[in-house]
Amino acid sequence: MAIGTQVKHSSEFPVQKKVALLVSAAGFLISLINLFSYLGDFSAGEAILKPAVLLMFFTSFLTLISGLIDHPLFRFIQIFLALFTGTIAILDTYNSIHGLGLVLLGVFLAFKYGFFRQKAILKSIIILIYVFSLEMVSAHLDDREAGIMYGLDSVIYLTIFIVVSYIIYQDEITAYIMRNKEIEDELSVLEAERLQLAGRMELLDSRIAALTKPVDLDKMGLTAKEFEVLEALILYRETEHELADRLGMSFHTIKNHFRHIRDKLGVDRREDIIEMCRNNFI
Repeated sequence: MAIGTQVKHSSEFPVQKKVALLVSAAGFLISLINLFSYLGDFSAGEAILKPAVLLMFFTSFLTLISGLIDHPLFRFIQIFLALFTGTIAILDTYNSIHGLGLVLLGVFLAFKYGFFRQKAILKSIIILIYVFSLEMVSAHLDDREAGIMYGLDSVIYLTIFIVVSYIIYQDEITAYIMRNKEIEDELSVLEAERLQLAGRMELLDSRIAALTKPVDLDKMGLTAKEFEVLEALILYRETEHELADRLGMSFHTIKNHFRHIRDKLGVDRREDIIEMCRNNFI
């Protein structure tokens, strides 16, 4: 790569990096806080192995890694980690606010990275059902009899937050969707033009192949001397007098050979002979 060449990144990469740095920093801080809170009751080794410490540190590390490379796979990993840690938090505590926040972060990232461009409503419903089910399971694990109510509460809060966020950022979201639509339309036009150009190139290639294909001189019935004269003409492009001197023939003999060559090739001029047979003596 030339010195000074800049790598062009996708429009999502700045957000990907910032989210990775922010979320991982918060995760590392929380894991340290959890570690110090456990040190009063457990040894250092036992405290480090606690899920709230080890799992938080590990997911934070992966989140940090997810912001290093501009690739859809790493953006998907970032979304997955947000949903995964949110799921763990909700299962740990049925009324976990940060659990819902992490799930919501995963949803927003999925929208930003384009994973909601198709079947957005269906995917949103699936996420709401997913959160509802998580809250019910978490409440049940916490021995709460009204688990379904806690699930509904969380879904209502999450839905309200999403709707309010959409209302606030409606113009930006609409502009983003329209821009993506314009890009898709432009790509469709470019793809159609590419296919047209490919068809034209194929036609040109076939024409070039036909023009550059050597003539089958064996079928023309040329004598050995006529072939010798023809070869000298193509290679040296000399006049009849010059060819006569080169081949050691008389000018009259050369003229007769040229007359026979023109008759057998079906052309009238010397230039036509050269153009017709130039690929036979490359």
